[in-house]
Amino acid sequence: MMCIVHNFRQNKIIETIKRYQKFEKYIQQVIDILPEGYLELSDSMVKSVIRRYNTLRQTNNFVLKGLLARDDAIEKAQQDLADLTKRKTDEMLAYNSSIAALHSRLDRCFQNKVRQEEEVIRKKHFIREQCQLYGQLELAIQNLIEKCNVGKKKKVPTATLR
Repeated sequence: MMCIVHNFRQNKIIETIKRYQKFEKYIQQVIDILPEGYLELSDSMVKSVIRRYNTLRQTNNFVLKGLLARDDAIEKAQQDLADLTKRKTDEMLAYNSSIAALHSRLDRCFQNKVRQEEEVIRKKHFIREQCQLYGQLELAIQNLIEKCNVGKKKKVPTATLR
């Protein structure tokens, strides 16, 4: 019975060795193409390749973690930028709205000023016409007074209407 168990174990070990021989061949091919001085000198070049692989794997994991952290930071910065852009755009819209309201108010004030200036010009023109009419009326009255006083010896003082 011991012999059967021993044979079974031996067969199992032989199968495992055959299964891993392809990996050993691959590692030996890798060692053959490596430049001289790439690996540290040791009694087993296979162990050096495996240590180098483990070092590279750890370095790769470290770099990947760093990239993921930076990716998260970039994503957060992009979100912050989008929020800031939206806030500033909203502020600009509010300012533009205020400017438009003030511009509309300015236009109304300008139109009101133009109307008032036109009213002042119209009133000045009316007053000028009234003064001219008053002056003509005064001259006409003076002429009538003079015509009435032409035949009289005594002059009546002319009245001033002003």
